[in-house]
Amino acid sequence: MIIQPKLAIESDRLILTPFDFLIKKRFKQYLLSRKHLLNQQLYQNRHFAVLTGFIGYPSLLTTLFSVAEISQKTIFFVGSGGIINKQATAPQIFAVRQVSPDTFMEKLFGQTPLQLKNILADGFPLADVITTDFPQREDNIWLENNRTRGLLVEMELFPLSYFFKDKLNAFIVSSDRICGNGIESFNSSEIKKNLENIFNKILEFCHEKR
Repeated sequence: MIIQPKLAIESDRLILTPFDFLIKKRFKQYLLSRKHLLNQQLYQNRHFAVLTGFIGYPSLLTTLFSVAEISQKTIFFVGSGGIINKQATAPQIFAVRQVSPDTFMEKLFGQTPLQLKNILADGFPLADVITTDFPQREDNIWLENNRTRGLLVEMELFPLSYFFKDKLNAFIVSSDRICGNGIESFNSSEIKKNLENIFNKILEFCHEKR
């Protein structure tokens, strides 16, 4: 028996972010409805929808594949990641240009990097990203082997790129610098400011394109 998707999203624009605080304070401003989905929250009006609260790709993909006509949606992603550039000292917004898989995901999806077309990339530095299947696996050997493959490491984008291809527009805010002996976190208020800046830009685009 085939189970049909039952989660209806009226708009053709869907924003994905693990950070619930980005939309919570805009709840009344945009007259949003809210639906609880286990550990996730879905906010929507007729112009756009926002899915928040996920950690990693398994639970996120499970929810997305329950959305009716998900292949017809334009998807925006706002997340954070660790930067593997030795010189980085502060958070920054990056438009994702290319995503590569790491470790276990290479066996599932292959090793070929995937290109993204980002309709809101103008004005932001472009970055190649590596999606890892497990946090804080990056030691000195891993870093040396992967610095030529990407600038940032995160945990959701490659599977999203694999399934949704040119429908996906992704932005990553660098939240820390990854070293062989640990993580050097950036200023939390600056991280939050950068996340809010790119999230607001996407909201404005979605609202204007109604």
